Amino acid sequence: MKIVLLLLASALAGLAQQENSLFVTQNFFDGSGNQIYICTAPQSLPSPQSPRVNPPPFAQISDGTLTNIVVSGGVGTATVSSGSSWNGGTYPGQRISVSGSATAALNGIYTITSANTSTTTFTFATSAGAATYTDATLVVSTANPLLTTLAWNVIALKYNGSNLNVGIVPVALGYGTACSSRTTY
Repeated sequence: MKIVLLLLASALAGLAQQENSLFVTQNFFDGSGNQIYICTAPQSLPSPQSPRVNPPPFAQISDGTLTNIVVSGGVGTATVSSGSSWNGGTYPGQRISVSGSATAALNGIYTITSANTSTTTFTFATSAGAATYTDATLVVSTANPLLTTLAWNVIALKYNGSNLNVGIVPVALGYGTACSSRTTY
């Protein structure tokens, strides 16, 4: 009986781990450290050609949505245009692909290490040589949703006083909302 329970618990833990890997969650806090928004979206989006993907999950030099990638000290800093959906749309832990560079060492899969929702830059660790990359064919893409993609479920947490949680309000259900617009709902 103990073995059956142990196997059942192990199987349930495995399912929970698999389920968690299907979604990405971003948590937002106020100045006092209170969690105020939870945004959840599918970990992977349909192909960029799908009409469900809005905005497209890529930025490129050729259309002006990507300005450059500057590498210094093993850190790549990508700069996107202020009008790009990537502006404020990236987050730490998001997986990106860099392609189209004439420098093969820059092309690859990376994990964003820092991003700020109010800036046009994000960083990632890279072994590419120190330089400013502006190849006309340079593209940054992702299968993960940008915070600006209409693929998020947004929940607002409400407080009474400093830390007393008095409610969880589903702001936008159905994975069709931009997490970047969470404060406007």
